[in-house]
Amino acid sequence: MSEFCGKCDVCDSFSDRSDEYLQNSKFFIYGADYRNHQLVINNQKDLAKYYPYLTCSMGADKNGACVHITSQSFIDSEEAERISWVKDALIKYYKKCKRNKTQYTVDEAIKASVLFNPSNWEIELARRVGEAGDKAETKDLHTSIHEYFREHWYEELVRQGYDEDEAYKWVYGWERYWNKKNDKAIIIKGGI
Repeated sequence: MSEFCGKCDVCDSFSDRSDEYLQNSKFFIYGADYRNHQLVINNQKDLAKYYPYLTCSMGADKNGACVHITSQSFIDSEEAERISWVKDALIKYYKKCKRNKTQYTVDEAIKASVLFNPSNWEIELARRVGEAGDKAETKDLHTSIHEYFREHWYEELVRQGYDEDEAYKWVYGWERYWNKKNDKAIIIKGGI
């Protein structure tokens, strides 16, 4: 199980391989245009950018491999899925309140929708659902476990030789990088 996302990922499959093996291998990623794109992977530094991505399919022998990986890191996809689950439960409660003509409150929504002690991002999402219903935005919400994995991935990229800004942009994205540089970061994290 990988240290970068908790799943068997690219790091698990290839972090112990030589540069020669990686150069003989072909790596493909599924793009936004619904086509496979070949990645240029010559060494572990190149590969480190894809450590938390999952392997969709792979054929390998002692000389090289042909690998297809997911279009986004498992960190991002799992976090989006987890936030979506909570949002769906909150919206269901929100609609129930509207139907029954009862007051929607954050505390009651959390009690009805969140199984464990609520995290900061869950409380914030409950507040947003109360204000905007199913149009509530989630893009700047982050769970602490996924932030932990991102931080670990960022540190690995810096260790592999990427400069801090380049590593930050790759792991956290351009928008968070821009907000960080301009002191506009709004990060609500906490809990899993």
